Amino acid sequence: MKSPLAPLVDFSAAIPTLKKMIPRASEISSYLFFDGHLEFNLSQDNRFVHAYTNKFLIHDFWKCVSDDPHKIVDIVEGLYPFEDEIMYNDFQNRALSLEDPFIQAAVVFMLNHCSDSPYLSRGVHIKENFNPIALAAFRAIKTNRIHVQLREGKNLIDTLEEETRVFCSIVPAGHFNYNFFEEGKSRGLAETTVVHGELKQYIEKSENRWIVLYKFHPNLKEIYKHFNIHMLDHLGRPITDEQSCEDLVIANF
Repeated sequence: MKSPLAPLVDFSAAIPTLKKMIPRASEISSYLFFDGHLEFNLSQDNRFVHAYTNKFLIHDFWKCVSDDPHKIVDIVEGLYPFEDEIMYNDFQNRALSLEDPFIQAAVVFMLNHCSDSPYLSRGVHIKENFNPIALAAFRAIKTNRIHVQLREGKNLIDTLEEETRVFCSIVPAGHFNYNFFEEGKSRGLAETTVVHGELKQYIEKSENRWIVLYKFHPNLKEIYKHFNIHMLDHLGRPITDEQSCEDLVIANF
């Protein structure tokens, strides 16, 4: 199932591997929820997803999608294209302060689709990037097996809570780094700090099942050497060659 939002980091190649690892009819938790591409594909294949975000903006977007997706489409068609660059920048700056949740949801969709970056509060407006066909995803989306929940916290570790009732929890951690110079770094409307060392330590101590998704980084194989690591190419095929590796699916089970 296609999401109306473009992903911040694309892990679509990992979906077949996740489906093999997670039995049908399972309940799972997913963190750093944004575009929902992973979650919708898993839910469409008979898995129930507890999706967690610490961003009010993202939580409210998906509530509007669940309540009345056609209303969002109507607002987008009335607002876009932006009159000029000033209007685009104004929406970037005021997205959090818009009072009508459906107008806010429409703005989230537009900012995600009409710039050189899917991040909502950064990127340059590129009118040609906006594809009206993307609106069709609103008309086809089904949210009945996904429960989007707001869990506040400044970073990922703050939002984690072990869920003993679920089969496993998934963290799409994105691109690995050593978190140097994170102090005082500003974060955008959709961005959450992932302290990668703390995440690994948290999972090591957990008695529950965890899956972490990363774009390939050579140091991760050593950092997670005691975990089960699936290396995938850009088509999601299992491989052993680091040169062709696109995604890492790392699990403690």
